[in-house]
Amino acid sequence: MRCLWKALFLGAGLLLPALAEATPSFLGPVGHVLTPSAETLGWRRYAFTLHHQPHWNLLSASYSPLNSLEVGLTFVDPTRPGEYQTHAGANVKFRLLREQEGLPAISVGVIDALGTLKEGPYRRSCYGVISRHFRVEGIQSPVQVTVGTGSGILKRGFFAVAAPVHPMGTAILEYDGTHFNPCARLFLPRGFMLDVAAVDGQFGVGAAFRAEW
Repeated sequence: MRCLWKALFLGAGLLLPALAEATPSFLGPVGHVLTPSAETLGWRRYAFTLHHQPHWNLLSASYSPLNSLEVGLTFVDPTRPGEYQTHAGANVKFRLLREQEGLPAISVGVIDALGTLKEGPYRRSCYGVISRHFRVEGIQSPVQVTVGTGSGILKRGFFAVAAPVHPMGTAILEYDGTHFNPCARLFLPRGFMLDVAAVDGQFGVGAAFRAEW
C-alpha cells in the first residue's frame, strides 16, 4: 500500500508543473492571488473560479482560444447587499513570448478592460508581466518567479513566488504593490483546485475548475 501511495504522488508530481503554470487567480486571469502571471490557460482550455474574501465574492470564467491569448469575465459581488451592486469586468491577456531556455515568458494584459468595475475595489488595470522558472535545491519541481507592473491596482508593481512544496500543492507568496498575500494552493483530481490565502491581511478562500474544450 505504501508503494501505491508513493507511485500516485510521483505521478501527481510529474503533472504538477503543467497544472501550476495555468491556474486562475482570485480575479480570474491565470496567476497567483490578486496578481497575474505571464502564463495563459493554453489552447482551448477554460476555467471557472469562485473565491470569497471579507466584503466580496469573486466569480470568473476564462477561455484561451489561442495558446497566446486568454479572455474572461470577472464578477465582483458584495457580501452585504445594498452597499454596492454586482458588476462584471472583462479581462484580456496576450502572451508576447513563451518561456524558453534562458528567456522568460512575457505577457501584457488588462483587468476590467471596459472599466465597469470602477465602483468596486478592483478597477481597470493594464499590466506587463514576466515569469520564469528556476530549479531550487531540495524542491523537485521548478519554482516560478513573476515580476510585473501596470496601472490601477497594479500601479506600484508586483511580484510573486510559487514553490511546489508537495506533489499536490504549491505555496505562493505574492506582493500586490501594497500587501503581501500568502496562499496555499491544493490540486485535486479532475481539474479542481482549492486556494486558502491571506488577502490584504484578511482570510480568503476559493476554488477553481480547469478543463479543455
